[in-house]
Amino acid sequence: MNKHFLRKIILFHLLLCQKNLNRYNDDPRFYYMLGVVIGRGLEADLEEEYSIEDAIKYFNNALHMLDKKFKDKDLEATLLNAKAYAITLKPRKKVEDIIEAEGCLKELEKIIPYGRWGAHFIDTKACIFYLQAFITKNASKKIEYIEKAIKLSKEAVELSKEHHFPRFKINLYTKNLRRHEKFKNDLKGGY
Repeated sequence: MNKHFLRKIILFHLLLCQKNLNRYNDDPRFYYMLGVVIGRGLEADLEEEYSIEDAIKYFNNALHMLDKKFKDKDLEATLLNAKAYAITLKPRKKVEDIIEAEGCLKELEKIIPYGRWGAHFIDTKACIFYLQAFITKNASKKIEYIEKAIKLSKEAVELSKEHHFPRFKINLYTKNLRRHEKFKNDLKGGY
């Protein structure tokens, strides 16, 4: 699919989400969807009007609404995962980001025990380990974190294939796995 066409799809979905958000501004699902569309657009380098912080803001708004009006544990788990993953996409990564992303996954684990996590949750946890490896100054910790990221990324890829995820999802998990493996290889070359 060419980039121009993908950009049109992203823009269409942004407009659709914004329109529905204006109409149903008390429904957390539309805040979630807008955050997802922004995140996907940014990941594909197709979105220039928004930042990953905007996506996180929409996820936070949806989570806040769940606390007040809705009691949808599946949506809450999905939002916590989406927020944690979005945090890993921030351009300037800080220790506070790791703490916040880990906090999201700890809350998620209260809703869905780790043994029942799907590929998307496991991939997010792998991305958090990658973020930890990226930030830490300790060489042995870098290796430890990136090896955990690689192990979890492989698990996410296998689970996604086993459960017949759409090709684009499998490709995303595979892309993350390759990024983690490349980082490990770069580390080995530097130490």
